[in-house]
Amino acid sequence: AVALQAPEGTIPRSERPKAGQTLPFGSAGQRLFSRRNRQFWDFIVNPRTYFNRKWIPKDIGYALFFIIIHAGAFAAPWFFTWPAF
Repeated sequence: AVALQAPEGTIPRSERPKAGQTLPFGSAGQRLFSRRNRQFWDFIVNPRTYFNRKWIPKDIGYALFFIIIHAGAFAAPWFFTWPAF
Protein backbone atom coordinates (compact mmCIF):
# COMPACT_ATOMS: atom_id res chain seq x y z
CA ALA A 1 0.00 0.00 0.00
CA VAL A 2 1.16 3.49 -0.78
CA ALA A 3 0.96 6.11 1.97
CA LEU A 4 -0.54 9.35 0.69
CA GLN A 5 0.12 12.74 2.20
CA ALA A 6 -2.71 15.24 2.47
CA PRO A 7 -2.07 18.61 0.85
CA GLU A 8 -0.91 21.35 3.19
CA GLY A 9 -3.69 23.39 4.72
CA THR A 10 -6.22 20.54 4.53
CA ILE A 11 -8.47 20.26 7.56
CA PRO A 12 -8.68 16.71 8.96
CA ARG A 13 -11.98 14.97 8.29
CA SER A 14 -12.87 14.80 11.99
CA GLU A 15 -12.55 18.60 12.30
CA ARG A 16 -14.48 19.64 9.17
CA PRO A 17 -17.85 21.31 9.70
CA LYS A 18 -20.68 19.02 8.70
CA ALA A 19 -23.39 20.30 6.39
CA GLY A 20 -26.92 19.09 5.95
CA GLN A 21 -27.45 15.97 3.88
CA THR A 22 -30.49 15.18 1.79
CA LEU A 23 -31.81 11.73 2.61
CA PRO A 24 -31.73 9.32 -0.32
CA PHE A 25 -35.20 8.08 -1.30
CA GLY A 26 -36.74 10.47 1.25
CA SER A 27 -39.24 12.14 -1.03
CA ALA A 28 -39.85 8.89 -2.95
CA GLY A 29 -40.52 7.03 0.31
CA GLN A 30 -42.98 9.71 1.39
CA ARG A 31 -45.45 8.40 -1.20
CA LEU A 32 -45.73 5.19 0.82
CA PHE A 33 -47.07 7.10 3.82
CA SER A 34 -49.32 9.70 2.21
CA ARG A 35 -51.98 9.04 -0.43
CA ARG A 36 -51.98 12.67 -1.51
CA ASN A 37 -48.16 12.78 -1.47
CA ARG A 38 -48.09 15.65 0.99
CA GLN A 39 -44.64 16.84 2.02
CA PHE A 40 -44.31 16.92 5.80
CA TRP A 41 -40.58 17.73 5.93
CA ASP A 42 -37.71 18.55 3.60
CA PHE A 43 -35.67 15.33 4.14
CA ILE A 44 -32.50 17.24 5.05
CA VAL A 45 -30.57 15.85 8.00
CA ASN A 46 -28.23 18.16 9.91
CA PRO A 47 -25.71 16.10 11.89
CA ARG A 48 -24.96 17.36 15.37
CA THR A 49 -21.88 16.84 17.46
CA TYR A 50 -23.30 16.10 20.90
CA PHE A 51 -20.12 14.98 22.64
CA ASN A 52 -17.66 17.32 20.89
CA ARG A 53 -19.28 20.46 22.23
CA LYS A 54 -19.23 22.29 25.55
CA TRP A 55 -21.83 20.79 27.85
CA ILE A 56 -24.12 23.21 29.66
CA PRO A 57 -25.41 22.49 33.20
CA LYS A 58 -28.69 21.18 31.76
CA ASP A 59 -26.77 18.53 29.78
CA ILE A 60 -24.91 17.42 32.89
CA GLY A 61 -28.21 17.19 34.81
CA TYR A 62 -29.76 15.03 32.09
CA ALA A 63 -26.68 12.79 32.00
CA LEU A 64 -26.80 12.32 35.79
CA PHE A 65 -30.52 11.53 35.67
CA PHE A 66 -29.90 8.99 32.89
CA ILE A 67 -27.07 7.35 34.85
CA ILE A 68 -29.09 7.18 38.10
CA ILE A 69 -32.12 5.62 36.39
CA HIS A 70 -29.99 3.02 34.64
CA ALA A 71 -28.00 2.25 37.81
CA GLY A 72 -31.30 1.64 39.61
CA ALA A 73 -32.51 -0.66 36.85
CA PHE A 74 -29.21 -2.55 36.99
CA ALA A 75 -29.44 -2.95 40.80
CA ALA A 76 -33.14 -3.92 40.84
CA PRO A 77 -32.66 -7.73 40.58
CA TRP A 78 -30.58 -7.76 43.79
CA PHE A 79 -33.32 -5.94 45.75
CA PHE A 80 -36.33 -7.82 44.36
CA THR A 81 -38.52 -9.86 46.70
CA TRP A 82 -41.84 -11.58 45.98
CA PRO A 83 -43.42 -10.47 49.28
CA ALA A 84 -42.95 -6.87 48.21
CA PHE A 85 -45.55 -7.44 45.49
